[in-house]
Amino acid sequence: MRHFDALFYMANWGTRRLAFRFPVSAIECDAFQRFALGETISIEQKNGHVIVDLWFEDEGLREWVDGEGTLDRILGLYDDMLVADYRSLFLL
Repeated sequence: MRHFDALFYMANWGTRRLAFRFPVSAIECDAFQRFALGETISIEQKNGHVIVDLWFEDEGLREWVDGEGTLDRILGLYDDMLVADYRSLFLL
């Protein structure tokens, strides 16, 4: 992934992906590492940034869900993480 600060992906077969890119200078990198959880929560430091990649699948979801506007509604999570509020990561 390149050139983003927030990404949301949703597929009709149940895949959901939410990723945030933070400048290393703006966050405490070690704080994110404790939330790494296999493929579900991936934390990667690259080119002066920390990428928090949340990936989850709901195989039981078989109906189409329109994701338009979803990123706008969850973008506040980015701001929360910038001020060390990691409660949203516990939900996964």
